[in-house]
Amino acid sequence: MRTDVDKALADLPPGLLPARRLIAREMQFEPRPEELQTIVKIAGFVSTSIVGYELPRQMLALRVLAERALRYHWDSRRLSADRLGHTAALIEDLLVARQQFQVDLTIDPDAMSQLADDERDFLLHVDDVILPPKERLEATSVLAPRLELLARQATGGELGKTFPGLNDDEIEMFDQAVHLDDDSPEGPSRICLDAVALRTVYEECQSLWENSAEIDDTDFIEQLRDRIRSQLRKTESAYRVVSQQLQAQQDTAISASLDEFAEEVRGVKSKLFEVYLKTRPLMKDVDSRPARRSLADTLAEAADADERVSSKEKLSEELFLDALTGLRQDDADAEPDMHPLAVAKRAYRRRLWRMAATSLVLALIALAVQLFAVERIPDPVDVALKEFQPSLSVIDAMPIGAMLYVKVSDWENLTVEETRIRTDEIGMLASSKGLTLAYVVSDSGRALAEWHPNGGVLVKPKPPEPEEVISQSKSTREPITITDN
Repeated sequence: MRTDVDKALADLPPGLLPARRLIAREMQFEPRPEELQTIVKIAGFVSTSIVGYELPRQMLALRVLAERALRYHWDSRRLSADRLGHTAALIEDLLVARQQFQVDLTIDPDAMSQLADDERDFLLHVDDVILPPKERLEATSVLAPRLELLARQATGGELGKTFPGLNDDEIEMFDQAVHLDDDSPEGPSRICLDAVALRTVYEECQSLWENSAEIDDTDFIEQLRDRIRSQLRKTESAYRVVSQQLQAQQDTAISASLDEFAEEVRGVKSKLFEVYLKTRPLMKDVDSRPARRSLADTLAEAADADERVSSKEKLSEELFLDALTGLRQDDADAEPDMHPLAVAKRAYRRRLWRMAATSLVLALIALAVQLFAVERIPDPVDVALKEFQPSLSVIDAMPIGAMLYVKVSDWENLTVEETRIRTDEIGMLASSKGLTLAYVVSDSGRALAEWHPNGGVLVKPKPPEPEEVISQSKSTREPITITDN
């Protein structure tokens, strides 16, 4: 693997678009714009130490190996028990190697002391951009072993007995998946298989937790439940990744009017979310007998809290009314022949109370307007380069008000239709961010296209070359006639 990476880096062309094509062909993954720029920098990076030269290339080799393993897991519709077992072992090794790289970069003083400040900064940048995505690796480390078990049980016809929570459609889905050919475009959706596999993990944890209450050994119960909590913590990354991909699949199916498939994905997502919610209370570090707390206890505690709040409000109201009553009583008890100074003090106190009451009323009105009447200022939009497809060659993106300003490279030679298609993809991302305009320019600053939600894409015409301008000027110039008077 390292030899292939070194060869690809040595042959890397200077342009970003040719470099991306070579990386996709030789390294077999599509880099995002930020990753593409970093790989180009690695190819030309010169370091005075062997550590500064080797570590970026080793991290890139690790990334390439991880992308190949992840691509098979997430893209293949076929479930091969042997291949899944190999993937599970490989992912565990990749997680260990990834952790070791971060230890070398942040803790090992001997390795870091050999580097200059700019070399250390570059290595930390490569660590942040190039190292394999930790969340996807952790998700695969949870799903691959479970899919291997499901595949073996499906091959042996024992899937329904081992996992009674699966219905007939789900069992049939796994039976189809284990009998598919490699790279088959037909068959069940892989993300649906992953979602069902993850659901069986949650169901198994929940069943073990409930059955542990029948064990007499308290220490053993606590050890078992600690293991269950540890397993549930490991599944957090898998749940996030699977949920995001399920939502993306559902949105795509709805956009393509694939109503049956969209409903299937929605059902799978709903079942996964339901069992996920049931296992959430198990993550809390509570006593091994949580069932003793009844619903009545919870409601009683809530009622006590409400009563305490009501008592505080009632006390504040009584104090305010007492103050007003006392003020009125002072006015009623005042004698007609009071000293002028006493009358002035009483009037002064009255003005203070009126000012306080007016301030309180104004504050309450302002609070009500702020909460219910005034439209809140939207949060600032954040757009990252990794959100764009690598094929768009985006090198900079910046929201400006309601407009998304995008700078791209290697668009100069595109046709009008190709420019329109790419700009429309950028516009869809801008629309998902709540922006109403996308403005695309080249790396030299020339305007290429605009996207509007209602008007579609407007491709800017290319400016004529200088030779064409001179030629047009000569052709339109009128001849000058000189006459003798």
